[in-house]
Amino acid sequence: MVERILELIKERGITALKMTADLGLSNSAVTDWKKGKAKPSVDAVVKIADYFGVTVDYLLGRVGDPNVELIPADPEKVKAHEQWLEQQREENRKAIEGLLKTATPDKEQPMPKPYGRSQ
Repeated sequence: MVERILELIKERGITALKMTADLGLSNSAVTDWKKGKAKPSVDAVVKIADYFGVTVDYLLGRVGDPNVELIPADPEKVKAHEQWLEQQREENRKAIEGLLKTATPDKEQPMPKPYGRSQ
């Protein structure tokens, strides 16, 4: 995330000091982030995203395009898909059981003699 912030600072031709001053962050914030002494707060990440006109997802590295935001899945579509998957599992289970019944000899019937063997 820090790398993306630094890229944006460079692309916009400003200094880290200007950005932190404009956003009301401490002067040492970016230096601390670079050195791993601290991480940007959620509030700071939102301010930075708004400042540069990019999405929080872009800063977090979740998307490559600064203008694309991840859209949460529609809960109703997820539920419908889960129901469909469960139906498919049940159909597959029944089909496998049917195949096993036809492939497994009945215990009451004698096993057929193998072809090509004399006893």
